[in-house]
Formats: sequence, C-alpha cells, structure tokens
Amino acid sequence: MSYNFSQHSNSMQERLARLFGEKMVVKLACRFCSAQLCSRGMKALLLADTKTELYSTDIPPLHATSLIGDDYQTPNCDCRIGDVGCLCCGNVVGYHVTQPCQSCLKACNNGHMWMFSSNAVLPMERSDPEGKTYLSWSTLLSSSEPANAPPSPIARALECAR
Repeated sequence: MSYNFSQHSNSMQERLARLFGEKMVVKLACRFCSAQLCSRGMKALLLADTKTELYSTDIPPLHATSLIGDDYQTPNCDCRIGDVGCLCCGNVVGYHVTQPCQSCLKACNNGHMWMFSSNAVLPMERSDPEGKTYLSWSTLLSSSEPANAPPSPIARALECAR
C-alpha cells in the first residue's frame, strides 16, 4: 500500500487556507498614542513560541511605521528581523521579518511578515461589507478594497497631534 504525500500535503494546505480565511480582520492602533497602524490585521501565534500571541499583516504599514535600528537574528531560528516603531510617537510596536529562514518558510505560516506585539497595539474588529458580522480574511481577499491605503496628510496630522 502506498501513501500519496502530495495529496495529503494539498489537503492540509486547503484546511489551513480555510482556517486563515475564517479569521477576523482587525484594525490595529498604537496603544501609546492611538494612531492607526494597520487596517488588515490578523491575530496570530509566534511560530517559535506558540504561547506568544501577536498580530500580523500582509501589507507593509509604511504610512504608519518605520524600521528602527539594525536587523538582528532571532534566538529561535535564522530569521533576520528589524524592530518597527510608530511614526507618531516613536514607540516600538512590533517587528518585520526582513529575511525569513528556510525552516520558517517551510513551516505553517500565513505569509505575513509584519508583526505587532499584542501589548503594543489595540485591535478593533472590522465589520463585513453589509455590517452584519465581522470581516473575515476570505471576504477581505475577495473584495476590491485597496490594501492599506495611507490616510490623507490632514488625517495623519490630526492623528499624530492627539
């Protein structure tokens, strides 16, 4: 009797895609100054330590954050990461995986490379287009919503002035 590994692998990928698709989309604000950091956040677990909850996004939040300092290697794998700070208040709010290692790329992951510390951000649930329930990742990815459009300069100035 033979075992079809590719069929097993495909069904596992399909299950994971379905699980990721059911997850809630959240907006993330800086806990320190309330500036909006991201409109496409997902609650996640750190691959190297599944007891650590964080939030991640698939689109670089360049209008709200900036890399701070030099990249460094994580203690648990060969990934290179850089700390991410809020552009309004300067506090570190997470990190960006600048160079993922092979073992992390092969592990179960959602492809998000921008991570936010759960103790540095405030999540806000997003509603679906009808406003009836929460917005799921599968609904978001099938919509025509622009991916993290930056706020207008006036809105950004007002956000930072808070």
